[in-house]
Amino acid sequence: MSSDNTCNNKPIIKDLSTFGGNVDDFFEYLNNFLEDVFFNTKLYLNGKQIEISTKRDSDGKLERFWHIISKTDYSNQSKTYPDLARCNAIHYIPTLLTNCKLCKNWVYFVRKEKNLLKTYIWCLETNIIIVLSNVGQIYRFITCFIVQGKRNIAKYTKRYEDYIEWKKLHKNKNGYSR
Repeated sequence: MSSDNTCNNKPIIKDLSTFGGNVDDFFEYLNNFLEDVFFNTKLYLNGKQIEISTKRDSDGKLERFWHIISKTDYSNQSKTYPDLARCNAIHYIPTLLTNCKLCKNWVYFVRKEKNLLKTYIWCLETNIIIVLSNVGQIYRFITCFIVQGKRNIAKYTKRYEDYIEWKKLHKNKNGYSR
């Protein structure tokens, strides 16, 4: 899968330099941005509202916030650290959920994982994926991340292709057999 056009829906990104390198102000802005996206606007996919957990960490930020902006050290699974590329990807959440559905670089697929039906929204141009869980009448926002490396790109490409093939074989309304 390759992108053959350039995105016209790129969001305005405020990065760390916008805050003069002040990490605390930057993280506060990003958390406020995330809150604004989910609490002050209504996002929908397939007619279902997308919500985010309102639980907060001990620092007062949304529970999902640190997961979204952090990267795990795969040689030491217990070690995570903020990742600036993931911080910038947070700006794409409302754009990918509302403005990109007709774009050739926007793909959508569903997978059953650990008894959850998960929906993946992938911008092939930026390699940003949003993951939602299908919870009854709503979608629950899980995370947003950047697909990095040939192996990971191949893994998600295969998942997408498997979903498309499955849909061809099992034409049903929700796109997934139960």
